[in-house]
Amino acid sequence: MDLYCFFYFRAIELLKDGGQLVFITPNKWFRAGYGEKLRAEIARTCRVRSITDFGDLPVFESATAYPMIFIAQKGNDARIVTRITEPKTLAAPYPDVRAVVESVGFALPPDAIAGSVWNLRDSDMGSHVQALWSNCVPLSEYIPLTVYSGIKSGYNAAFLLDVR
Repeated sequence: MDLYCFFYFRAIELLKDGGQLVFITPNKWFRAGYGEKLRAEIARTCRVRSITDFGDLPVFESATAYPMIFIAQKGNDARIVTRITEPKTLAAPYPDVRAVVESVGFALPPDAIAGSVWNLRDSDMGSHVQALWSNCVPLSEYIPLTVYSGIKSGYNAAFLLDVR
C-alpha cells in the first residue's frame, strides 16, 4: 500500500460530518488491489464530490506521477453528485482546475461509487462495457490449453520473421 492511503484513512477519521477532504495524490489506488479497503471506507463514510484524474499528462515537469485531485465530503448527503474529469490536454482552461472540471467533467451515476469496486465511467460507457462483458466468450473456452505469455521483449522487430 502506498503511504498516502494512510493519510486518507486518517483524514476521514478526523473529519466531522459535512467536513471535506481534498488530496492531490497518484491515481493508482482507484484500480489497485491495495486500494480496496480505502475505496470501501470512502464509499461507506463519504460522498465523493469530484475526481480530476490527469493520468499520463505531465502536470509536474520533472516527474511522472499520474496525479489526480480527489474531493470528498464526510456523510451521506444524497444531493451530492460525483463529477469525474479526465483532461486530455493541459491547454487552457488549465491550470484553472475548476474550469477544466466544468468544461470536461461529467456526472457519474449515483451507484458508481459503492463498496470497493468503483465504476468511474459515465452511464453510456458503463452500459457499453457491461454489454461487452455479458456477450463475450472467454479465451479459455476456445483453447483447451493453459495460455502462458512467454518471453517478452522491448525490441519486437528483432523477432519478426518474413514467412512468405
